[in-house]
Amino acid sequence: MNSGIEINNNICCEDCRDEKSLYIKAFYWTITTLTTIGYGDITPTGNVLILYVILIELLGAGMY
Repeated sequence: MNSGIEINNNICCEDCRDEKSLYIKAFYWTITTLTTIGYGDITPTGNVLILYVILIELLGAGMY
């Protein structure tokens, strides 16, 4: 049964192979692991969204 919705869990897409993006993604995985949030089906795509999620994770950890 096909719902027409595809969720891509591949954080390292084909057009994101520059060095800056790789460091941002590595920092994202580190912060997400340290804050014990986990890696769900929905992941941020693009450097701006990843940096936003990192900021929210750090703010949430700071409020705890």
